[in-house]
Amino acid sequence: MDLALFLRVIWRFKWLVLPGILVAIGLAGLSFVRVSDKSPYISYRQHEQWISYSNVLVTQHGFPWGQVATGTQSSADPSRFIGLSVIWSQLALSDPVKQILRRSGPINGTLEVAPVLDANTQEALPLISVAAIADKPRTAITLARRETAALLSFLETQQADSSIKPENQISMLVTSQAAHAKLFKGRSKTMPVVIFLTVLMAVVGLAFVLENLRPRIAPVRQTEARRREADVAA
Repeated sequence: MDLALFLRVIWRFKWLVLPGILVAIGLAGLSFVRVSDKSPYISYRQHEQWISYSNVLVTQHGFPWGQVATGTQSSADPSRFIGLSVIWSQLALSDPVKQILRRSGPINGTLEVAPVLDANTQEALPLISVAAIADKPRTAITLARRETAALLSFLETQQADSSIKPENQISMLVTSQAAHAKLFKGRSKTMPVVIFLTVLMAVVGLAFVLENLRPRIAPVRQTEARRREADVAA
């Protein structure tokens, strides 16, 4: 495309292009924010997603991880705790646990619970990771803490109802309480960019359609050729 001709067409139809650019900016902005006649007057259409974690160790009373002997009466087989971490990570999202969780308030977010994997071997560890995803950092932190508390409460209730002796009970120790949240997913800017480019291309295309219907600008190459012919003739 002849850049000089392109710029001349754009300048000729600036009364169309300039308002078109403003419309493109306005529509792109409205796809990203919401304008209201009530406070807050301007708000984002999309929410950021924040995530916060709590970690829980599946163990037993007496802290077997501090003992040398394993698989004895006072210390269970460590592999048993690994299997239990897998099972309890599934029970953490069960309906009974959610019922306990709702006692402390609504579930404003998404919960993900899974056993922690070893970074090198990718094998499960006797640790459970509780992740809470919410629109605000504080909400994510609070939800992760509430879910952890609900899981521990469910365990204690089931053990009490089943009359399990203390020496045979598993214990869940919170090794890392949710205290911070990090950005999990930002606001997408894809839609505003697509809208802006679509409107801009439509406006520029319309300008060239009008130019083809009413051509007044000769190509620069033709103009230069005519000048050279005039110079030769002179």
